[in-house]
Amino acid sequence: MKELINNFIPALVKKVFVPPNRAYQLVPAGLIFLCIVYAETIKLPLVENLTTMGIGKNEINFGLLALKHDLAIFTCMTILFLLSLMMRVYIVAAVIRFIGTLLILSWALDILVLKFFTTRLTVADLLKFSGQWDAINSFIGQIFPNQKWLLVILVLCIGSLITLFIFTKTNPLKVQTVIVLSILPIGLSSTYMMKDQTSYVHAWTYQNIFEVNVKQGISKKFSDGYTKFLDNSTNRLDKRDTCISGKEESPNVIVLLVESLSMYHSRVFSGLPSMMPNLDRIANENTSYTNFHSNGFTTEAGLISIFTGKHMFPPIKGYAAASWDSGFFYKGFHERKGSLPTLFNSNGYYTVFMTTGDLSFLSKGTWLNNIGFQTIEGAEQTFYEGWPRLHFGAAPDEALYKRVFDLLPTLETKMPYMLTLETVSTHQPFLNPHNSARDEASVFS
Repeated sequence: MKELINNFIPALVKKVFVPPNRAYQLVPAGLIFLCIVYAETIKLPLVENLTTMGIGKNEINFGLLALKHDLAIFTCMTILFLLSLMMRVYIVAAVIRFIGTLLILSWALDILVLKFFTTRLTVADLLKFSGQWDAINSFIGQIFPNQKWLLVILVLCIGSLITLFIFTKTNPLKVQTVIVLSILPIGLSSTYMMKDQTSYVHAWTYQNIFEVNVKQGISKKFSDGYTKFLDNSTNRLDKRDTCISGKEESPNVIVLLVESLSMYHSRVFSGLPSMMPNLDRIANENTSYTNFHSNGFTTEAGLISIFTGKHMFPPIKGYAAASWDSGFFYKGFHERKGSLPTLFNSNGYYTVFMTTGDLSFLSKGTWLNNIGFQTIEGAEQTFYEGWPRLHFGAAPDEALYKRVFDLLPTLETKMPYMLTLETVSTHQPFLNPHNSARDEASVFS
């Protein structure tokens, strides 16, 4: 045993990795490994919480299910690193480690997106928001208030660590050694090949970053038959004689669009503990629609459906255009004829759209003007000067409501009116505008 400890083990270490006096060469890789372990400890409870909605426990541990899917990512990282250790040509080893580093960074960024926006990192969204630097900067400012300098230091530290990892020279390993060292990660990742014993509607919460990018429903085109069915269903609604004799009055109409509002926020619509008791009270005391289905999972899809009555078919393989065309996502829906504001205008209404958000974001302001709104206000309104600016450069929703009350006397002279309000403070990452705390319940209540 003594001979084994004194002779064989040091010789093995020297063959497999580096001599003890050059062990520092593996320090960057070791630190990155520790960062990965730490990030995974953040992700697993996050996934578990998202799948339980904070109201109980699942029969299946979705956190462990997420780890199972991530094992495939970790195996790719490990094998790339081991392959780089085989290379005798320094630049080849650096290129392989660079590819592995991109994989690590994508995986880590995906965790941040999941934590702060309750969605996943996709190529489509990277292209969609790549040119929206003002919005990105405002989000960073809200997530890290008064701590941007810490963020800069963190980025510099991580960048330095990655640089050391990529460009540190190490002793080349033998092919046999790499094969032996690959057995464990490959064995662990083999669990990924086992079929999941459950089917979950929100599988995107635990799938790895490769899966959520490859298995997107929006990457598949609707069949011609289904597309025709949807178009015909809209036409049938248009042709129905829905007019009945009434009081021949034209009451003022206020449309309140609550950003990121979902069924689970309401006890009336979901049965879950309510985050919005006042809105639930209004729903109980008045008319509520319990058979209404979402027409998309983005703000622009919802707006298009509400104001044009058209089905917002997601673009198929067209996201590349988004990186240089900010109005890409409203294309095909600029027709004024038949839009909701145009219908109100034709019946003697004055139409107004108000928000505190940036109307240049994805060219929303241009689209609203094209479909017929007569007055459009956004973040540029002078009324919001002096108010704190949150994500999307928007003042808090409180400022929006005060602006409405300030404008109402003027609108009363233009009766009747159709006034649309769009909130922003309720947008993810659900930051309370009063104390900057990340608290979804307080944002909606």
